[in-house]
Amino acid sequence: MVIMFQNEKSRNQLLAYGHVYTFRGKPRKTGSDWANTGRGTKKICDVLIASVRNVRSPQDLKPYVKHSGFKNITEWIEAIRQMYKLPGTTPITAITHGVLYHVAMRENVKK
Repeated sequence: MVIMFQNEKSRNQLLAYGHVYTFRGKPRKTGSDWANTGRGTKKICDVLIASVRNVRSPQDLKPYVKHSGFKNITEWIEAIRQMYKLPGTTPITAITHGVLYHVAMRENVKK
């Protein structure tokens, strides 16, 4: 099952640095997979996906901001809000209730 990177900042982090930390609202398959920019688009690279931790608050994401593609936690939370089309009144804890994954381009994975 493909992992989509519709957000340009997180996608650019993956492509420029070979890895990215990404938040997902629901658990997903880990292991070898491929990435694209959205539903029905072409593959951009092969990836290895690893579950890092369950996320219950914005504080859980803070240690990973540097490798998320975002400047700070506020920018990352806003991207999550937009991705899931949540209104600005949605409580921050509802936005950040999910799973954090580390996604690495396959050619950057040590064997």
